[in-house]
Amino acid sequence: MNALLNYTALKKALQEKQLQPAYLIYGEETALIDDVTRELVEAFLGTPEKEINYFIRYATETPLQALVPLWGGGSLFSEKKVVEYRDFQAVKSKKLDPLLAYLKQPNPDVLLILQVRDAVLPRFVQKIQSLISVVEISTLDSSALERLILQEAKKKGKTIEPEAVKTFLFYVGNQLQDIRLELVQLFNYYEQQETIRVQDVEDFVRQRPTKTVFDFTRALGEKNKKMAFNYLHQLIERGESPFSILFHIQRTLLLMWKIKGYALDKTYTEREVQKALGLYSRHYQEYRHQASRWKWKELQDALRIVKDTDGALKSSQMAPELLLDILLGRLINLI
Repeated sequence: MNALLNYTALKKALQEKQLQPAYLIYGEETALIDDVTRELVEAFLGTPEKEINYFIRYATETPLQALVPLWGGGSLFSEKKVVEYRDFQAVKSKKLDPLLAYLKQPNPDVLLILQVRDAVLPRFVQKIQSLISVVEISTLDSSALERLILQEAKKKGKTIEPEAVKTFLFYVGNQLQDIRLELVQLFNYYEQQETIRVQDVEDFVRQRPTKTVFDFTRALGEKNKKMAFNYLHQLIERGESPFSILFHIQRTLLLMWKIKGYALDKTYTEREVQKALGLYSRHYQEYRHQASRWKWKELQDALRIVKDTDGALKSSQMAPELLLDILLGRLINLI
């Protein structure tokens, strides 16, 4: 079986120009999947041109058999070409015979990229794992995200104070797509300002719709049932991503859980706990106050309910809005 690659290992391979003939890229961080795919395509082709040397197909629309002519030879206008097959987890026929036959003798002039936009690979993928380079794309850690924000600021001729970066991530979360979108807005908001400080980020968030997510999780943390339902329905009506809402709920519950755990160990100072959790001082105090309102069993049951909802969002035919409503109802019953 080919070794499992991560984002860092793949980037290194690209720098060393060591490309494989076929990749299976999977993970929930879709923005990074898009980045990696673009870099692979450019490393192999140079300048990609859609439907000339770069062919994108979707498993929901195109059966595997229809890819055979595409990966069979060079394109009309180029010796090399890329075949990108998205949503591979949704391929209708689990008999992967055409793909297995190709992977045993891949065309050196073709780069094949299969994508699964999910944290878990479907079971049928085991049939091809020994024949393809599998790349797992996980969410970047806080240090990597902080570096990314500083780099983006530098490109715009700006600087962001370290605590301001942490505050920005606290509000926006760790999803790269959300970070990039909000950074554009932040830089536009302070177009004439060279240095962005903590208070600037606080002021920016206060006037952005994004703050509603934190109003919601704050109401939940405070056990304010009426306001929690009110804010959740505002988020849903505004079209907020169900997965984003669920991420913030889980993050709030986990932070309260960890704070209660650290409180049991008297060897940690508040500053050490704050640093370990990566929280700005005021935010730590806020979560600490919320954690005091929850019992251990309530948090344990709440995290289990969130996990169940995450699975349902990925597999159920039920409307995501209804699943979130049910989730909040179950959480409210705990408190």
